[in-house]
Amino acid sequence: QPAQQGSETIVHRWMDAIPGAISQIVTTPEGTIQACPYISAGCYKLLEVPLSASVAARVHTQCPAKTPPTHCLFDAIHPEESDHFTSALTRAAKKPHLWEWEGRILLSHGKTKWLSFTLQPIEASSDEVHTANDIAETSIVWNVIAQDITSRKLAEIETKQLNQSLSHRLEARTAELAVSQTRLQKLADNVPDMLYEMKLDAYSVVSFPYVSTACHRLINMSPERFQQQGINVIQLVHPEERDGLKEAIRESALTLRVYRYECRLILPSGRQRWVRMIAKPQPQPDGSIIWYGCLSDVSDRKDIETQLN
Repeated sequence: QPAQQGSETIVHRWMDAIPGAISQIVTTPEGTIQACPYISAGCYKLLEVPLSASVAARVHTQCPAKTPPTHCLFDAIHPEESDHFTSALTRAAKKPHLWEWEGRILLSHGKTKWLSFTLQPIEASSDEVHTANDIAETSIVWNVIAQDITSRKLAEIETKQLNQSLSHRLEARTAELAVSQTRLQKLADNVPDMLYEMKLDAYSVVSFPYVSTACHRLINMSPERFQQQGINVIQLVHPEERDGLKEAIRESALTLRVYRYECRLILPSGRQRWVRMIAKPQPQPDGSIIWYGCLSDVSDRKDIETQLN
């Protein structure tokens, strides 16, 4: 018997020293709590209630269900969480199984804590049950492990609030960018000249990521069709000026200086139009170069120069 008592003392010390608390509750098959026959000293720590010597002795005693230990954790469940816990317990009691629940408890002095509960049903006649008295055969006995997760929950709440704040800022910024993009698009659409981006990638492939709507008026071609031409756009340039344009672009790519060039374009209708191109190159991280350019109609000036000559 002394050896058994010594073993029980060691077990009780171990149960009291674990981070959290251990307890038992007895429920009806409908999930109504009938009793809380056992709690470890950790319950008092979680509830921040002083544990006197007399109470400590009682905690380590197997009490009958009709005189359960005081300060059951489930009595402290926050009023706002009570219905949620009751619903979860009712569902679990219909088909007893291991289940978990997280929620707040409200301490006697008004402080709130977040706890996680793990509940495991056991047979009422098992030796693990701290009391077999006054428990109906249909009652369900649950072994409970409770842990304080306040720090994690507060961190989660803070992270959620931060994410919401960032989301709202992102939405506001996106709206601002949309307005700005609309404004720039209107500006580009109403500029008499054709604005464009010409890209030369690391494999010498030419493309046009952007072409303004002035392409319709100046080249008699839709921006989409112009973009599809790629390097074949050079075919729109008069044969006498093609080599000069290629050399101007090559030199700009090597020196990263603005290139300026005037040439004749042969429109799809067969008509010729003098245009002036000016574009500034910008090297990209992937090794490509993008020219931000402007194409202007200078046919009238060229006609005047021809007449003067």
